[in-house]
Amino acid sequence: MPEEALKELLSGESIEYRKNAIDFLTAFLESNHLESEKNDYIRFCADGVYFPELNMSPIQWLWWIVEQLKESVK
Repeated sequence: MPEEALKELLSGESIEYRKNAIDFLTAFLESNHLESEKNDYIRFCADGVYFPELNMSPIQWLWWIVEQLKESVK
């Protein structure tokens, strides 16, 4: 379940790991790759996440994940 994976990431990983995740996810999201390429890659990697049900694009969802990570390291 995607929700369980997020909970595990936010509580089970070190602060250093989460800070590194913020950095590399942000770098990916801000990269020069086409939006369609980013969406396709996120869809491929986020197995089990049904984006239409979330009313978010894969990119929006990943930005939301980054925000969750940022909150967890405050």
